[in-house]
Amino acid sequence: MSGFDCAITDHVEAPRERPSWEVYDEIGRQVELADRLGFEHAWFGEHHGHAHVGHVPHPIAYCIHLAARTRRIHLGASVVCVGLHHPVGMAEQIAMLDVISGDRTSIGVGSGSTSVEFAAYGLSVPSPEERRARFQEILAIFDLVWSGEPFAWRGAYYQFESPGLLPRPLPGMRERLWIGANSVDSATMAGLHGYGLQLSNMRTLEELARLSDAYLGARSQASAGAPPPRIAASAPLYVAETDAQARAEFAPALDIIERENRRTRVDGTTGALPAETRDRAESLRFAVGSPETVCAALVELRRTLPYTTINVRPRWAGTSAAQVERSLSLFAREVRPRLV
Repeated sequence: MSGFDCAITDHVEAPRERPSWEVYDEIGRQVELADRLGFEHAWFGEHHGHAHVGHVPHPIAYCIHLAARTRRIHLGASVVCVGLHHPVGMAEQIAMLDVISGDRTSIGVGSGSTSVEFAAYGLSVPSPEERRARFQEILAIFDLVWSGEPFAWRGAYYQFESPGLLPRPLPGMRERLWIGANSVDSATMAGLHGYGLQLSNMRTLEELARLSDAYLGARSQASAGAPPPRIAASAPLYVAETDAQARAEFAPALDIIERENRRTRVDGTTGALPAETRDRAESLRFAVGSPETVCAALVELRRTLPYTTINVRPRWAGTSAAQVERSLSLFAREVRPRLV
């Protein structure tokens, strides 16, 4: 395997009663470690007080904070729910992060959100057709805002005039933008316009392969000189020195994940779960084990998804901060070199 980079994703989840500053500091230390270990991206999910109990409703604000604590890692989201925000304000925030971080943005944007989050903003849930059309309009507005030039916009959903907004991001902003796609339409749009493609772990491999194929098919139709395709595949993992150690240490996290999946039906199943930790992890498409085991799982994943970025989610309830940091270090030291 070659031609890939590595990202970490965190949805910044923690119990409601835990002080948010503690959560920010713990994850900040992990991002600093990832920066030192050579990870290329750190992404954060946007959540507004619903089932995920996320402590970061505005990932870009957190990324601006982390820009001062890191040196090379690109900072952003997986994903910012742009349908909840005014496109001009969101474009300005992304531009500020790009300037403050010194060209280190890596922003994933998505068209949707949950009904609970729309309600929290006093918004009705758009139809799939409206959501797609609004999303395309927002992305076009981003390009205009980032140009810094005066413009007047008269679209189906937004109308405004601008004398030219600041700051301007550094050149090549589109090459640092990703689309979080769960539909063929979104994947195709990402490919046609030269964005990267972020894929979720909450889809079957067959569904993800269809999205990847649609994206690559659209990229083949893009204009000459367009940036090369970028596909980020999600691969939640936990690495320890041996398979037995990894499975024993990660078993409490699996208990919590399975309990939450049963409560929210995220995985769409209601039947009996596997008894063995190895089978439980594989049923959720988690790579849990020794460096050799995790490496084999990532090689197998690339046979289905031709990813250019492997996006790991190392932090889960049921694991300690020390365990997460050790897993990240083992991945960087023992797994990544075997994938090249």
